[in-house]
Amino acid sequence: MPDDQPTITSEYVVEQLFPRQQVSLISGPSGAGKTTLALQILDEWAASATVLDHPARAVPLCFVACDRTDRALRAHMRRMDINPAHVPHCSLVKYHRREERSIETAVKAAIACCPVARVLFIDGMSTLCPGKVTDLRDVADFLLTTLRLCESHDVTIIGTVLSVKTREGEGYVSARDRIIGSGAWAALTDTKLFIEPTQPKKPEDPGRSVTIVTAYGTSTRFYAFDNCRLVGRGAEIIQPDLDHWLLSLSPGAPLSLEDILAAAASFSIGRTKTWDWITAQVELGALVRTGRGKYETPGGAGRIAVQ
Repeated sequence: MPDDQPTITSEYVVEQLFPRQQVSLISGPSGAGKTTLALQILDEWAASATVLDHPARAVPLCFVACDRTDRALRAHMRRMDINPAHVPHCSLVKYHRREERSIETAVKAAIACCPVARVLFIDGMSTLCPGKVTDLRDVADFLLTTLRLCESHDVTIIGTVLSVKTREGEGYVSARDRIIGSGAWAALTDTKLFIEPTQPKKPEDPGRSVTIVTAYGTSTRFYAFDNCRLVGRGAEIIQPDLDHWLLSLSPGAPLSLEDILAAAASFSIGRTKTWDWITAQVELGALVRTGRGKYETPGGAGRIAVQ
C-alpha cells in the first residue's frame, strides 16, 4: 500500500463507519434530505480517500433508486453538480408487481448496472420489505435476507428509510427509536445516520442535523442546504492553500466548479470541505456565483483575509 493511503482494516469499507458486507441506514423524515445525504456521501467517496473524515476504501459504488425514475434521479444529481455519467445508477420504478420489487431485484439490478460494485446505495430500501415495516418478524426476515445477499455477493449496503418527525413532548430516548416501524430496523443493521431539520416547526429553514450512531459512539454534525447540497456549519472552513490560490487569480477571473475542485484536489482537500469553503467564500464576497457550477472572482482588491 502506498504511504499516502489511509489505513483501513479488512472489516470495513469506511473505517469505523461502514462495515464490509453489512447493512447501514440513512434515516430521516420525509423531505429531510436522505437522498441528498446519500448522494453527497457517494460523491465524496468516489472522489477522495475519506468519507465524513473516516478513511475509505477506493471501491466501485452504485446507486439504486427504489421510488424515483432514472430521469428524476439524474435531475437530482445535476442539481447537486454531480455528473450522472460518472455515477453508476439504476431505478426500480419499472418493476410494478409487488413480487418483482424485492431486495434480490435491487442487488441484481445494481450488479447488472455495475458488475464490480462493492457498495450499493439503495434509496427507499424500506419499500422493498415484502411484509409490514412495523412487524418485527417481517422486518427481521427482510434484513436477514439482505445480510445473506451482502455476504454471497460481497457487497455492502447503505439504505435510506423513513423516520418519524420529532414532536415536542414525545421524549424519544435516542435517534434510533425514531426509525419508522419495527425495532428490527435498528437492531439488525450496523451504522445509522439520522438527518433531521434543526427547526422542525419551520419547514423553510435550511438547517439540518446529522446524528451518526456507530459501534464506537454517537456524534452529531450540523449542516444547511445551500445550492441543493448540504454544507457544514460550525466546521473548519479555513483552507490557507485555497485562500492563497484564490488571491493569485486576476479580478473578474471566471471559474468553474471543476476548476475549484481540481485546485482543492492538488492540495489534498476533499470535496465536502471544498464545498464548505466555497460557501464561506461566497458569503464573504470572495467568490461570486454566476450560475450553477460557475463562479468568478470579484473585481475589487483585498478579496479575502488570508489566515
